[in-house]
Amino acid sequence: GRFRDNINDDKDDTSNTAMDAVGAATKRRPPNPLESASLLSRFTFAWNFQLLRKGMDNVMGLEEIDLPQLVKSDQSCWLLTQFENNIWDIKTMCSINRGNKSKRATKKDNTKEKNKHGQYQLARALLMDYWKSTFWARVLLNMNSIVKVFQAYSMGKLLEAFGSIDNDNGNDYNNHSQAYLWGCMMILCGSIAIPTKQHQFNITFRKGIQLRIALIAAIYAKTTKLSSVAVVDNSYNGISTVDSI
Repeated sequence: GRFRDNINDDKDDTSNTAMDAVGAATKRRPPNPLESASLLSRFTFAWNFQLLRKGMDNVMGLEEIDLPQLVKSDQSCWLLTQFENNIWDIKTMCSINRGNKSKRATKKDNTKEKNKHGQYQLARALLMDYWKSTFWARVLLNMNSIVKVFQAYSMGKLLEAFGSIDNDNGNDYNNHSQAYLWGCMMILCGSIAIPTKQHQFNITFRKGIQLRIALIAAIYAKTTKLSSVAVVDNSYNGISTVDSI
């Protein structure tokens, strides 16, 4: 008993020391430039240039204190709260009450009954949250697709204009104006296609990382709440099973 108490005390001291080290490192780290970035800086991703320049100038690479602090929407504690309140909602994640259903129903009938009442699984809840939060990403993706199609159309018209200029030996200035027009349209389409694709990728990739962090934080929060008796009861040869978590 004393040996076990000593081990627990050592674990507590180690965890407290680690938390103090993390807190001290967080205090030394600079604030995130995204929080104070202007609209133009967010559009061009210029808020991250200072960190990239520091990494290029430093031969030994970046250290932890060089990295800025996380914004609130990327912190695990905030993501866990959003996961518990919005995604892991009791109304959407609760099991369907089968009521007075006959005991003679087959497994296939059970599946149909669940689908009929619209039972939500965790995967469906995550998909719904991802679909709602990436609305602007889908808008940017559609805009990018339309612009790329029009850019290809402009290239075809530009080649036709060049062919007309060669046929009339460059005497028809209308063909020159058409060539300049479609050339400018190609440049305009390219200037729209590049940022829309970058921002669409940034939104979807960041949302995926946020969901991953929220799930990891939820599993970690669940494991820390498990009692030692529950772990032993749901373990096999000392190895905890997934059901216990």
